[in-house]
Amino acid sequence: MGTVCVQPGVLMASADTFELVIKGKGGHGATPQLTVDPIVIGSQYVNQLQTLVSRESSPLEPLVISVCTFHAGETENVIPNQAILRGTVRTTNETTRMKIPKRMEQLL
Repeated sequence: MGTVCVQPGVLMASADTFELVIKGKGGHGATPQLTVDPIVIGSQYVNQLQTLVSRESSPLEPLVISVCTFHAGETENVIPNQAILRGTVRTTNETTRMKIPKRMEQLL
């Protein structure tokens, strides 16, 4: 308290949050072929998000995409109807900041 930090250039990154609801078609775990499993879709998506960081952004431009919650299902033998993912995107570049939400949607 009572201290101010000033420096040339970037001091802190933006902190944008996201929530994604993946709607599938649940069913019994013994018959996954009759479902559209939002857990499998969400898992693939989490992996694909990392390509935005490693393959589409410059290593000289900081970018972090973190999925911090992944909630799906309530029991061990039922594939749920939906999965909810929440997380944060952090960057120091406004152009990157504006581009990422659209790319996240395109990946999905």
